[in-house]
Amino acid sequence: MSSLIYKVEKNQVFIATDTLATLNGRAIRFTTKAFPLPHLRMVIAGIGLDGFLDHWLVALNAEPLRGIDTLNEHAQAGLLNVFRTFKRQFPDMNETVSVYHFGFSENTGIIQSFAYKSEEQFEPRQIACGLYVKPSVPEDVIPKDTLHPSDIPRIMAAQRAMQAKLPKEARVSIGGEIYMHHLEQTGYEAYRLGQFEDYAETRRAILSDGGPSANS
Repeated sequence: MSSLIYKVEKNQVFIATDTLATLNGRAIRFTTKAFPLPHLRMVIAGIGLDGFLDHWLVALNAEPLRGIDTLNEHAQAGLLNVFRTFKRQFPDMNETVSVYHFGFSENTGIIQSFAYKSEEQFEPRQIACGLYVKPSVPEDVIPKDTLHPSDIPRIMAAQRAMQAKLPKEARVSIGGEIYMHHLEQTGYEAYRLGQFEDYAETRRAILSDGGPSANS
C-alpha cells in the first residue's frame, strides 16, 4: 500500500504520494504512483497491487477516449480485465488495488474524480470536492482550511507513526520521497516535496538486494 493525499476542487486537484514499493513488507524499489494523461486532461493514481497502475496507464494510452467522463463509462470493464490478467499470471496473489481518476470533464469543464476498488469489482465511486487522507490520521493533524504543500510531509510523518504501532502484517508501508501532482486549467506539474529520513538507508537495502545500479 501507500500514502495517498488528495485535495479536489472544482478547477484544480492536488495529489501527493510517496514512492516506496514493497513486497511482503520488504522494500523492493522506488516507483511513481501517479501519472498524467495530458491529452485527456487527467491524472491517475493508485495504491495497492504493485505494477497494476503501470498496466492501466498503458491500456488507457492505447484507447481513443474523449475524456474522463467517457472513460468512466468503460473503466470498470477495463480495470476488471487488467486485474484478471494479473490473477492469471499470479494465481496466489491476494493483494487489493484502488485506482483514482482526476480530470477535467469534457462535458462541463470542471474537475471530475472517481475511485475504483478491486474489493468492489471496480464499481465507479464519484469523489466529492474535499481533502482526503489515506491511510487516515487524527483530525488534529489535518489542516482545517487550505492545504499547503508544506503540510504534506507532516501528514505523511503522522501516517508512518500510526502505521508503526500496528502489527507488521497490517501496516501500510510509506517511504522514499514525497511528490505533489497538481492539475489545473493551464496544465499539469509535479514537484518533489522532500524525502523520508530513512531514504538513504532504504535505497541501500534495495540496491543490495539486486536492484538497479546506483547510477539508475
